[in-house]
Amino acid sequence: MKKLLGLVGIVLAFMTTFSCTPTKAVTYTELTSPMRADTVTLCATAIGPMFLPVFPLIDASLFNAKAEEVAPQIMSEEADLVNEYQTMLLADLNATLQATVYTPDQLLDSNRLKESSVSGSIPTSSDIFPFLFYADNSLELIDVGKGRNVRSKFTNPKDIQERVASISEQTKSPLVLVSYNRLAVISIGMMGTTGTLRLESNLFLYSRRGRLLAHVLGTTEPTNVGGRTLARYKEQLDQFPELSRLMAKEMKRVLQ
Repeated sequence: MKKLLGLVGIVLAFMTTFSCTPTKAVTYTELTSPMRADTVTLCATAIGPMFLPVFPLIDASLFNAKAEEVAPQIMSEEADLVNEYQTMLLADLNATLQATVYTPDQLLDSNRLKESSVSGSIPTSSDIFPFLFYADNSLELIDVGKGRNVRSKFTNPKDIQERVASISEQTKSPLVLVSYNRLAVISIGMMGTTGTLRLESNLFLYSRRGRLLAHVLGTTEPTNVGGRTLARYKEQLDQFPELSRLMAKEMKRVLQ
């Protein structure tokens, strides 16, 4: 019994540590000084499938089954929010940076935009969250594949470099931004009773040749959720305005 109580204490302490992590944004880059540009294209804003752990197997399976019950409602909220995310981020970037940030519809003629743009939902192979949602007039960048860890594709040159270079050429923009967002369950309680949930927002900056120059990662303060209550997921989704402001300030460190 003492050993069991000790184990429970360790798990609770671990989850409390996550829960006390504040909302923040950090920048990952090899640049040693800020870049300068007159124009930048925010070529896509998306909300991807929620990240769900697969380990520990039993705990994750029990929690994920609860998340699956409300998955359609969560995706409906994401579909409604993705255009708002784009509007807020664009406003914050333009208020913070010296460069002017445009969306593709401001730079491409209607015919070319129609050929290249994507909006609404596109399917993934994820069993629980089978759709990724793009804001209006976004340019499709990647094959989302199984949809479990779409974020990794934005840092893999093989998956994105050629497409970004093409977008840079089309928009006559020397730098390209991509906003990718998702809910993420970052830890699971014993027997899947709770999960630790946060909103993750990624802002990727690419050169005209498609080289990743910087990655700004914004994360909300995690909360413990039971798994079946939509309102708890929505609480996290609704915290994007704070992340947007923080990420715009971080982007100023690498782009002026």
